[in-house]
Amino acid sequence: MKQQRRQNRPGDTASSRAFRRLKKAAVVQALAAGSPFKTTSLGFSCFSGPVTPHTGHRHEEVEVVVFDKHPITVLYGGREVSVRPGQLSVFWGVMTHLPLRVVSGTEGFGLRIPLPWLLEWNLPQTLTRRLLGLEVLADDCPYDLERMKDWIQLAASGDASRREIVLLEVQARLRRLAINGSVRRRDSSRRDRCDRSASVSFEAMVQFIAARYTRDINVEDIVGASGVTRNHAMRVFRNFTGSTIYKYLTQQRVCHAQQMLATTPLGMEEVARQSGFGSPTIFYASFKKVVGQSPARYRRALRICGRQERSGQGCWRRSL
Repeated sequence: MKQQRRQNRPGDTASSRAFRRLKKAAVVQALAAGSPFKTTSLGFSCFSGPVTPHTGHRHEEVEVVVFDKHPITVLYGGREVSVRPGQLSVFWGVMTHLPLRVVSGTEGFGLRIPLPWLLEWNLPQTLTRRLLGLEVLADDCPYDLERMKDWIQLAASGDASRREIVLLEVQARLRRLAINGSVRRRDSSRRDRCDRSASVSFEAMVQFIAARYTRDINVEDIVGASGVTRNHAMRVFRNFTGSTIYKYLTQQRVCHAQQMLATTPLGMEEVARQSGFGSPTIFYASFKKVVGQSPARYRRALRICGRQERSGQGCWRRSL
């Protein structure tokens, strides 16, 4: 009976049913590729390379990306989004996203920026609210592709002053996007969408975490900032991110620790303390669970990376 109703609903055509089957097949293929929807915390990073269709993932950072040569269709949180070549797209990677339709030879170039960094920039509220509301922002500028390639080269150098230049220029570009950019809204028909009240509660929690994740805060403190009951806050947070509040808080702290390991000579206990972890034991266990290796090994890998970059071998550029 349900199947009959789906077939007869208004506007349902053979092509729309075929597209739904295509999206379902994309998800199945992505899952078969090896748990691609696992949320990861990458910290600040850059990437470039060929776009592989039907490989999806999620991460905690805001992604700023430009594709070259051909248009691309991306599945973002279950919704189809079309991106033109050379068009700058910005979105919060906490929603599952995967390339759906890609012309062979298309390459992507981008940066991933930790959300707390972006929130500290005090960008126009309209922009940050839209990103936190899981919307895709887009803007056209003829120089974005070359500008992005330059950012990647500077960021991949491993030099802190060059990275600072990249972050300042990205911040300025996002301010321009807030004035000129278009918005591609989440599909309001999604079954798990939240109403405006839930969105406000979610944004309050994310802002609270971003401002205080290095301090001694816990889930109850975060729930208190939402203005709703604990159960409702947990449900809202999971609906938006697919993650628990505690897991998200831990990932932000690990992301901060990654930054400190990459940019400071501080010992592990001090990194743990300044990242908001209550003890080195919790820090080591959380870091290895999120990153997949110990903090010490992660720092060694970064040093090897830096030597390879200086010798021209490259290291930081990763395929999509």
